[in-house]
This record gives sequence, C-alpha cells and structure tokens, in this order.
Amino acid sequence: MGFRPRLCQPYRAQTKGKVERGIRYLRTSFLPGLQAFSLEEVNGQLRGWVHGVANRRVHGTTHEAVREAWAREQPHLQPLAGRQPYPLVPQELRKAGRDAYVTYRANRYSVPWRYAGQEVWVREVAGHLEIHRDQQAIARHPLSAGRYQVLTQAEHHQGMPYRGEARPAPGKVRLQAGVPQVEARPLAHYQAWAEGGGR
Repeated sequence: MGFRPRLCQPYRAQTKGKVERGIRYLRTSFLPGLQAFSLEEVNGQLRGWVHGVANRRVHGTTHEAVREAWAREQPHLQPLAGRQPYPLVPQELRKAGRDAYVTYRANRYSVPWRYAGQEVWVREVAGHLEIHRDQQAIARHPLSAGRYQVLTQAEHHQGMPYRGEARPAPGKVRLQAGVPQVEARPLAHYQAWAEGGGR
C-alpha cells in the first residue's frame, strides 16, 4: 500500500501549522546564505537543494525519508498521457454598479439590472467576457479590444427603475401643486354657530 499524505487545508486551525512549517523549513534551510544574480540561477539552486537536502531528510510525520516515500508512491500514480489538461479559467470578483454595469479592463459591460449592486465573477472565454453569479452565467459580451468602451445589451436594462427618466437629485423634494379639498357645509351650520347654538 502506497504512502497517502494527508491533505492540509490552510484555513483550518488544526492543519494550518503543517502548511506553514514547510515554508519555515524552506526559509531556514535553503534561503540563508543564498546568492544568485537571476531567477534561473535561484531555480537551479533550489532544484539542487530539493534533491540533495529536502528529499533526503526524514519527515517528522511519516518518519521516513521523503524520497523513499515518493519512490513507493510512484507505481500507484495514474499516467497523464492522453488526458485533456484541466481547464484553468482565471476569474475575478467584481461588483456590479447601481447602473447595472461591470467594469473590466477599463471597459464597462452590462448585466441584467436585478444584479445591480451585487458581486459577480468575470472571466475571459474564447474572446468573450462571461459574467457569473451563483455558478450561473448571467451575461456574455464580446471582449472589447479598446478602452473606455460601454457594451450594453438592451434586454439587460428593460424594466430597470428610472430607465429613461431623470433621477431626482439627492436631498431634493418634488412637490406637486393641486387644488385644496375643502369640506362644503350648508350655510345654516354657520348661522347656528354665529347664534351660539352650534356644536
């Protein structure tokens, strides 16, 4: 049976130290005294340190040399030949403005107005900008090659509040003049009040 390392999740307090310990080991064992004039030189020295030092040490959890555990694990790994590479699509978190537009690379792209003010994910896919919310695509635009462009799909703003109207300025009250409503009474009521008998 091959060596199966436990996966450490950095956001768990129980395993956070295991993740950080490897970084500390690199900083205290490899980095002191390092002298290099290029990234290629650093990478070459790092490879030499991994094979000559790190993989020869006895691991504190497994109590065996790392390279021995790796040699035993290799026959159990599945080959990658013929497999499609995992599709890595970088995406970025954005907040849709109150006007139902998302800004991406100095351009503005419309989203359905009900998503105004909400956080959405944007990603480039085959020359298009896809906008997602809760794992669902809510908008797709051709990616603009320019800058400061506004790309709008009319259906995104249909039914949007204040669409086509000037929004009232903040702090201003709109008054509408009208005819006051006055209760009409017979003159006999006023006569009775004048004579002191009205109640």
